[in-house]
Order: sequence, then structure tokens, then C-alpha cells
Amino acid sequence: MCMLRDVSLENAIETYEAALPYGDMIVGIGLDSNEYDRPPMMFNKLYSRARKDGLKITCHCDVTQKNTHEHIRQ
Repeated sequence: MCMLRDVSLENAIETYEAALPYGDMIVGIGLDSNEYDRPPMMFNKLYSRARKDGLKITCHCDVTQKNTHEHIRQ
């Protein structure tokens, strides 16, 4: 399940919570969409919760974006 990273953390958490009743169909969460000035760490609270819920986490990072390597490390 991908969250749009160009929206707020609160919106991503709302989306995650809305999907919880279907958790048996969700393997993991990730971030997608525009990553400019939207590092993965902005969504750390969501990632932590997903890990506690037993989900895998991932994040898409484009090689042409500012701070790509830092985003990959995060």
C-alpha cells in the first residue's frame, strides 16, 4: 500500500487507519509521489506504527532528486 508523500503525515495516518480493516491483504506500506523536500523521515511515526503492526516498509526514491542518497539511507 502506497501513501502519497506530497500530503501530510496526518493524511497518511488517516489513510493507514482506514485500511486497517483490510490488513490481511496488506503486506507493507511505502511512499510514492513527489519526494522533493519530502524525506521519508517525515513519515517516521507512520513507519513505526506499521512496523509494530507487523508490516514491511519501503520507499520509492528517484535518482535524479535532491538528497536521493540521504532518502535511501533513511
